[in-house]
Amino acid sequence: MYRSQYLASSNPVTCPPEIQTTQFAGLHVYTHQSLSVVSAECGDVRLLLLGTVVDPLKPENDNQAIVRDLADECDTSGALYREAQKLSGRFVLLLNSNDEFVAVHDACALRQVYYSFVDGKIVLTSSLRMFLELHDEQISIEEGAKEFTESPEYVSREHAWYGDRCLDARFRQLLPNFSLDLLRRKAIRLPVAREILNEVDTVAYATRVLEGTIEALVRRGPVIQALTAGWDSRILLAAAKRFRHDISFFVFDMEDGSQADVEVPRKLAANLGFDLKVIRPLQLQEEFLDVYRAEHVDPRVLPKTRHVQHHFFEKSHHDATNVNGNCAEIARCFYGRPGIGSHPRVFQHFSGYSSENKFALQSINEWLAGAQSYAAENQIEVLDLFYWEQRMGRWGALAPAELDIAIDEISPFNNRNLLLSIMQQPARQRVAPSYTFFRNLVNEMWPEVLTEPINPCGPLGRLKNLMRHSSLSKYYCSRLQEMVSGRKNAYAMEDSRTER
Repeated sequence: MYRSQYLASSNPVTCPPEIQTTQFAGLHVYTHQSLSVVSAECGDVRLLLLGTVVDPLKPENDNQAIVRDLADECDTSGALYREAQKLSGRFVLLLNSNDEFVAVHDACALRQVYYSFVDGKIVLTSSLRMFLELHDEQISIEEGAKEFTESPEYVSREHAWYGDRCLDARFRQLLPNFSLDLLRRKAIRLPVAREILNEVDTVAYATRVLEGTIEALVRRGPVIQALTAGWDSRILLAAAKRFRHDISFFVFDMEDGSQADVEVPRKLAANLGFDLKVIRPLQLQEEFLDVYRAEHVDPRVLPKTRHVQHHFFEKSHHDATNVNGNCAEIARCFYGRPGIGSHPRVFQHFSGYSSENKFALQSINEWLAGAQSYAAENQIEVLDLFYWEQRMGRWGALAPAELDIAIDEISPFNNRNLLLSIMQQPARQRVAPSYTFFRNLVNEMWPEVLTEPINPCGPLGRLKNLMRHSSLSKYYCSRLQEMVSGRKNAYAMEDSRTER
């Protein structure tokens, strides 16, 4: 159990044989043997890495070399935050010195950090189940959270949480753009260090980051990469041009009517000369579900859980890295071109939860209290920040965590400098239906991948794409859809299909 999971605790616990123990700054750090653990020291600075880190500008460097460089260059938490902005991967970094003790994770918090300071004890973990079992504890659920998770909306929203609260009331989740100060016992917003780039420079920089991340992963071992008819997988295909014969490309055929996601990749593979495997995943098996459910305190069983099952049964994938296109939606103005304002009801609506869901509304309002000023100070559209920190950092992070029992997943767009650089470009360049910036990016890397259409659709689909251009039109169109259909979670269902 607990493949690729970690637990860092002030209290020692007894662990099964597959769990390794590392001592770091007074913490007992327990990790499954499949999770990379690397440490380095320089002077009074000590660093610990949990997970996979990639320097896309130095793709030849492995985890050890990157952590060693960080220890040499980062004598303060501020220096660590600045350097970590440049990194891709899925990781947690801890820095300890005579004056500081902090934790920071990857750009979109895909290596999750649940933290607790109950009774003065420090607990950090990627798995609440691992904490409960190793500490021989029972889960502690507040009544409001219990009611929230028992609602039909929660199921239809695929267990989406907002704010930083968790199922276990003793824990909070560290969100993207935050670090955790372990001495002051609080999460703090990260500073933003960046230079303003014009579009041409940003295209060149994005190319280096995406190609460099894929090169680094190919250097480290087997890589598999999904390909669909959508934008994000097409961008990553372009970034993989030099390594297309070293990567195992695949597409899941779910037989659900989305044939473009199969036919378009087939044509691309035939025309551009790379291999593609079309996979029809099995229906869910009890043998798998027993293992899967045992890993989580709140397991989701969805149609796409069949993807996890496939990788779980495909033993050759256990040593591979799955390259995924998630996180790009942050820079693609998922909620449309800004212009609708930042009233709490807008975020409530885009969350997919109804106005009667007081728990979700309170959580969103708590986040908004600090997010609006942070967005303004750093020239980030608050709707983009909402998607980044709340939709991707919470709901989006569930998918790679569920895959952990089978395969490690890395999203090359999961790079803070990359996202911030693209988000500096005008929204009109980043929004549907044209996605001008991303088209320019693909043309820079491998223009031939655009010979097949992106998400081909009929007149109704084209109309929907036009509606996604503006947050205002998207908001009112989905509100109208709710009134016509009588379904208050109409938008929730639409954006769940769109994102993955």
